[in-house]
Amino acid sequence: MKYLLLLILSSHLLTNIQGSFRPYKQEKKYLSFRIAKKNYQTQNWYLFRSILTGNKSGLDRRLINTFKKYGVIHILTPSGLHLSSILIFINGILSLQLFLLPLLFYYLNSFESYHAMERVIMFQIAGLFQHHLAILKNIEVRFLITIISSFFIGQFTRSPLSLIFSFIFWGTIIIFRDQKLKCVIFLHFTLLFINSLLGQTVNPLSLFLNPLLTFVFTLSFPLLFTGLIFSKLDFLHKIINEILSIQISLIELIDQYNFIPNYSPNLFILLLAILSFQLRWYKGAVLILLLNITTLNTPLTRMAPTKIYNIGHPSELMKVKRNKYYFVDQNCLHYETSFTCKLSSNRFGGVQI
Repeated sequence: MKYLLLLILSSHLLTNIQGSFRPYKQEKKYLSFRIAKKNYQTQNWYLFRSILTGNKSGLDRRLINTFKKYGVIHILTPSGLHLSSILIFINGILSLQLFLLPLLFYYLNSFESYHAMERVIMFQIAGLFQHHLAILKNIEVRFLITIISSFFIGQFTRSPLSLIFSFIFWGTIIIFRDQKLKCVIFLHFTLLFINSLLGQTVNPLSLFLNPLLTFVFTLSFPLLFTGLIFSKLDFLHKIINEILSIQISLIELIDQYNFIPNYSPNLFILLLAILSFQLRWYKGAVLILLLNITTLNTPLTRMAPTKIYNIGHPSELMKVKRNKYYFVDQNCLHYETSFTCKLSSNRFGGVQI
C-alpha cells in the first residue's frame, strides 16, 4: 500500500507541473573541475567531470543517450551515491560530520544545481540526531521530513522534476530496503511508471542492466573523489583513465549487441502488473509485463526536400508550435546529424529549430 500511495502522490505532482516549465533565467553553475586533461582520453575526462560535477557538456551525446536508455542517467547527477563515497572518509566521526555536512550543504546551495545532493545531506544530518530524538530513528520519518523541508526551502519551485524523482525513487528504496530483490524489481517498476507518465521509452533489459551498470560505475566513485583531492598524482589519474575506458567500453559493448528495441510503457497495463506483483501473483505479473512490450516509440522526423532528418527523441520534445520544435536541451546535435539552429534560448529553456 505504501508503494501505491507513493505512485499516486508522484503522478499527482507530475500532472500538476506538466505544461508549467519555467524559463531558464541563467545558465546552470557547476562545481569547478581542475583536473588536467593530459592523463585522460577526451571522453574519459568529460565522463570524469560529469560524474563528479553533473556538468555533461562535452560528453558524447550518444553516450548520454545510452545512459538514458538503460535508466542510469543518475550516475551523471551528484546524489546519494556520490555522497556515500565522500562519507567513507569520515564515517563514524560524528563531530566531523556535524561540522562538514552543513558546510557542504551551504556551499552546494549557492550553485542551485545540486538539489538532489542537498536532500541527501539533510537526510544524513537528521540521522545524526537520532540518539537525541527518538522519532528520527525511523528512516521513513527522516525521509518525509527531508522531502517536506525541501518543499519549504523552495526546491520544488526551482526544480520540480528533481524533487519528484527523489521522492519516488528514493521512496521506493526506503519502502523495500529490507528486501533486496524486491527493491530492484520495484525500482524498475518506478522507472517504467515515470517513463509512461512522461511519454518516454525504456529498454526491456534495463531491469537487469540498470543495477549492474550502477554497481560497476559506483565502485569507482571513491577513487574518483580521491583523484579530485590529489589532482597532481599522475599515476593515480592514469589508473582512473583506464577504469573510465573500461566502463565506457562496457556500456557501449552492451548497447552494440542489444538488439531489443525500446518500448513505451502503457500506464494501465503497468499498474495491473504492479498490483499483480503486490498480490504475489508473480507469473501473472510477468505475463502482463510481456504484453506491455508492444508499442515501439520511434524518433520524431522532419521532412526536407531531399532527406529525412532525425531531430531528436520525443522524450526531449517540449512543444510543437507551427513549424517550430522546442526541446529540453540546447544542443542541436543528434548522433551524427547537425542542424542550423537558432541557439538563443526560448522560453522553455531549449533551442528553436
